[in-house]
Amino acid sequence: LQRIVIPASEIENYFVHMALIGTHTLVVFVVLVRTLSRDGAHLLQLRVDDPGATTTTWDRGNARASSEGGAESKGPVDTLVRLLEVDHIYRRPKLSIRSLADELALPEYRLRKLIHEELGFRNFNTFLHHYRLREACGMLSDPSQARTPILTIALTVGYQSINTFNRAFREIVGETPSTFRARSLGGPDG
Repeated sequence: LQRIVIPASEIENYFVHMALIGTHTLVVFVVLVRTLSRDGAHLLQLRVDDPGATTTTWDRGNARASSEGGAESKGPVDTLVRLLEVDHIYRRPKLSIRSLADELALPEYRLRKLIHEELGFRNFNTFLHHYRLREACGMLSDPSQARTPILTIALTVGYQSINTFNRAFREIVGETPSTFRARSLGGPDG
């Protein structure tokens, strides 16, 4: 063991240094906890209420937009929801935040803010995965599409490769598309 000796003239610097490190650690911890708790309320979670059911429930946290549209118009939110729910714009393989912002005639920063604050998604990619995977789950659990290749489903909902689709599906749904399909359709794996 080695003994650390701090000269008396530097003891004040030592305590200042330790206080700064402690404060920095505390700030990082608080920011991390706030970020996780805020994002935790909005994390995209897929729950399959009944493994044999063809519908899935998606929890978007505090999302305030609805495809039904109420008496109040929210302007860009209503337009965005229409583009997603009616026009299925998310199926475009090269859809980007910029192209979607252009479609809505909004600056990118406003669209990012709308996606995060109004719809409750952490970011554009989470938002896009939500819509694509919601449709993919519906197709995978539809008995009439039981023989449709998973690659075809991935391409139909807007993914450009099976690898990207599989990775997003596993991360968000918690299982592979083939396992999800088998379980949903009551196959040998489900």
